[in-house]
This record gives sequence, structure tokens and C-alpha cells, in this order.
Amino acid sequence: MLWQIADCAARRNAAIHTSFSARTVVVDWFHVIEDLRVRGGLGFRAIERCTGIPASSLRIYAVDTSPPHERGETLIGLWIQVTHNDRQQLPRIAKPLSCAQASL
Repeated sequence: MLWQIADCAARRNAAIHTSFSARTVVVDWFHVIEDLRVRGGLGFRAIERCTGIPASSLRIYAVDTSPPHERGETLIGLWIQVTHNDRQQLPRIAKPLSCAQASL
């Protein structure tokens, strides 16, 4: 009985530790947009004209949050055209999972 309690506690602690250290790999939007600006010579307004995504939104995606799926795909398409890279070469970054994601 005692070993079962200890085993249960160890599994719970391992699950808690895993959830805090769990990470997911996502597109690094800062570097995607920076590549468009530096390698492509495109300013925010030029990217807006090419994609239809407002420059104000592009600035937010570069520093704060991910774009909605459709806008992300549009940016990826432009990035592929400008850099002559394929999708597998997209800049990526590991981010910690949120508590809600880690509990799934």
C-alpha cells in the first residue's frame, strides 16, 4: 500500500514537471517578417501591399503574437517567394506550452 502511494506521488510529480518543461515548436514570426524586410527589402507597407495584411498587424505579429492561420499562410507564401527557401526552412522557435495545452 505504501509503495503504491509513493508511486502515485512520483508519477504526479513527473507529470507536473513535464507540463512545466513541455515545449512546442512554432513559426518564428519575428524572423519571417525580418527576412522579408532585410532579405527582401520590403518595409511593412510593402508587405501590406503584397499580402493585404495591415502593417499594424504585421508589427504585432513580429513582436507579440501569431497571425491567424490564413494570414500566416499568406506570409509564409511571400517568405518562400522572397527567400527562395522551401517551407521546411521556415524559422522556428521552441515555446513553452500554456497550462491548458500541457494538460491535454
